[in-house]
Amino acid sequence: MNILSSALGYVMAFCYKLISNYGIAIILFTLISKIVLLPVSIWVQKNSIKMVKMQPEINRIKTRHFGDKDAIADEQSKLFKKEKYNPLASLIPLAIQIILLLGLVAVIYHPLDYLLHLPKDLINAFNGLIIAATGADPESSSIQLAVVESIKMELMKDSSLPCSHSLLMLILQQLLIQ
Repeated sequence: MNILSSALGYVMAFCYKLISNYGIAIILFTLISKIVLLPVSIWVQKNSIKMVKMQPEINRIKTRHFGDKDAIADEQSKLFKKEKYNPLASLIPLAIQIILLLGLVAVIYHPLDYLLHLPKDLINAFNGLIIAATGADPESSSIQLAVVESIKMELMKDSSLPCSHSLLMLILQQLLIQ
């Protein structure tokens, strides 16, 4: 999942640098993923159309072999092969979308890792600051979001962080501007 998250992080970082708004960058990322998945979606739609066209024949097979599940399964299998229909094809885009969603969630909850590509020791320092300043749960998956939110508050001069942490905040502000 880390490899996928890293790749998606670069795409999301590109979207963020292009737009400079995290929410709109997510929307742009979604549009890009839909465009990339378009050929698979078209293939699934064609497969669905085949199923609709085969449905009357499947109903005839079911009435012809009523009660004989093995014969129905054999006849359906022959029909699927003849029409080149794959009943599991509709699961492929669903699986791809779930994998993309899991990777995207990792990118969203870890922006310092995947969007800014900061070193681990700096990320740990920022996480420590947030934990010390706000009492946040260190096991929380959204601790990096709290770091980003604190930076936004510092930029708006409404920070709840102690003044002794201003140097680290200035460093992160410079990284965010790049």
